[in-house]
Amino acid sequence: MKKINVFLLTIFSLVTLFSCEEYDSSVKTPDFLTFGKNAENIEFVTESPVSSITVYASNVSNSDRTVNIVELSGNDSANQPFTTALDGDYVLESTSVIIPAGEMSATVNISFDPNLSLAANRYVTFEAQSADEDSFFNVTTTRIKVNFKRMCFSNTIIHTLVLDRYGSETTWNIKNSSGVVVQSGGPYSDAPSNVLQPQTPMTFTLPDGTYTYTINDAYGDGLFTSATVSGTYNVSKDCGSVLVSGGGNFGVIKTHTFTLP
Repeated sequence: MKKINVFLLTIFSLVTLFSCEEYDSSVKTPDFLTFGKNAENIEFVTESPVSSITVYASNVSNSDRTVNIVELSGNDSANQPFTTALDGDYVLESTSVIIPAGEMSATVNISFDPNLSLAANRYVTFEAQSADEDSFFNVTTTRIKVNFKRMCFSNTIIHTLVLDRYGSETTWNIKNSSGVVVQSGGPYSDAPSNVLQPQTPMTFTLPDGTYTYTINDAYGDGLFTSATVSGTYNVSKDCGSVLVSGGGNFGVIKTHTFTLP
């Protein structure tokens, strides 16, 4: 009986020993820092060009943690550039963020050029770096690729027109999807000499929908008088998005369709 008790005591001691080694509460869980994702798509408008990037921690800490946000340059392992952003495309509020004690995240604002070309579709890659030896980075989200693009949702329209010498030949109109004329102009005056005639731009607002822009020339040579006197027309949003453009010798009539917003 004594041998059995000794045997059971030995087994109990071993189980207790291994259990303590496996679940020792004094062992600190590694602190992982991450962007939470490896890519972010940001579409902004001129009136609101500010967004943000967030760094996350896996654990709460009793002290502040500083994470540096570094823009990468050069090429990646696939020989693709880390950034296509140009000088002035964006401004990072700070090159580092502090995750306060007791918190698990921090954000940094990034402001984009409110006049960025609507045709531009660029990106920049940031890497999170820290001097804290107790912090580790999630290897799949240490870097974040920020794709950014300016959008234009305005319904404010600007119509510009440069006539050739014979403005009396030119008329134009905009019709909605029901065929109702919502804006129009012309005929205009003729010039006393062979010169272009820029008109004062028209600004107006249209509801969402599909529209047809039509420009006519009674003579049949469009806005063309000579090689040096060739007019143009343009319909665009006030934020810069071009909806319709043309000019020169378009014959008797030219039509374009555009949609808002």
